[in-house]
Amino acid sequence: MKMKKKYRIKASLLLLVPILLAASCEEKQATTYTTVEGLYVCNERSAHAGVHNYFVEIDKVSTQENLYIIDNFHNAGENEFVYAELVADTLFINSQGFGNFLSVNGKGAVSGNFKRVEFSYYTFDGVVELDYYATFERE
Repeated sequence: MKMKKKYRIKASLLLLVPILLAASCEEKQATTYTTVEGLYVCNERSAHAGVHNYFVEIDKVSTQENLYIIDNFHNAGENEFVYAELVADTLFINSQGFGNFLSVNGKGAVSGNFKRVEFSYYTFDGVVELDYYATFERE
């Protein structure tokens, strides 16, 4: 009698486990973005500094139609930012000072789904100009 009960429990478990696994494998809903604004993970690369990963946030300047703020640009800190102008699908950073006496100039291509921005830019400290490539990504 005990053997039949153990067999029923094992059989029930064997049937329940696949059902529970299938139910837990729901697809995650993809987020749809309609603007470049938001939080991104930045992967910044350069020949002289290697690879750095950090967060950046892009916010719209409320008084300007195509002007945005990129907070923590170049991993300069949460209160350090640059302005970027959005023209069509490109963000332009036009020769502006930020951080510790650096000047930055560059541009970034915004993907059609607003999930990725591919930047190419350079910094200049008055003596040396350094090139960088950065990818901003979000899910």
